[in-house]
Amino acid sequence: MEKFNEFIKNCQLYYVPTVRRRYTWYRPHDTSRSKLDRVLVTDNWLMMWPGLTQYIISREVFDHCALVVKNRLIDWGHVPFRTFDVWLKEQGFKELVKKVWTNDVYNGNGLERVKIKLKSLKRDLKLWRVEVFISDKFRRQRILDEIEAIDKCDDDDNLQEDIRLRRIQLLSALRDMFERKTAMIKQKSMADWIAKGDMNSKFFHSRLRWRMLNNDIKGILINGEWCEDPDQVKSEVRNHFEYRFEA
Repeated sequence: MEKFNEFIKNCQLYYVPTVRRRYTWYRPHDTSRSKLDRVLVTDNWLMMWPGLTQYIISREVFDHCALVVKNRLIDWGHVPFRTFDVWLKEQGFKELVKKVWTNDVYNGNGLERVKIKLKSLKRDLKLWRVEVFISDKFRRQRILDEIEAIDKCDDDDNLQEDIRLRRIQLLSALRDMFERKTAMIKQKSMADWIAKGDMNSKFFHSRLRWRMLNNDIKGILINGEWCEDPDQVKSEVRNHFEYRFEA
């Protein structure tokens, strides 16, 4: 079993989450059961079909259940806004948060004022993120073009000392941008390869896609019936927690 798991890891295969049932094999006239059958896909599959779901179908008279893989994307509504640790190191972030949070809000009680401030902070941070991080793509290209021009001058042995220092500054800025991007991908993927010295962004993107696929809510069982309707699922979840907090 260890060799098979190692084979899966080396081939960079990912397990498609299952819904409806837990087991795929049942021993006839016995209580033994197991999850023997699985669907494994490559990273290219996750890129092309990000909503993969593995359904375990009724086995009828057989000992194995049939498996059906579907690509189903469910709209659960607004995605929560999240911050990244790397933002704390960026110039202007703390000043922006302090400015928004110290603005006076006169409407409503204390809780309502906090809600208004959080909305304002979310809006301003989105604009700040676009200005700082999205523009990095264009800034990176300008840096690469300038480094390329300096390298061509260096090939002709016609490079002055101040230009050499300029190239060092450009390479340092480029390295900072790369580390910032890698830190964001690391936090999204929750992988520890960066700590071990691996800077492969493709791995982090694949881990991120698998993590999103594995954590995605496909549906829930309501009175023993599988339900994937977003409105019914939200209503059932809300009723569940209302009952728990009232108890």
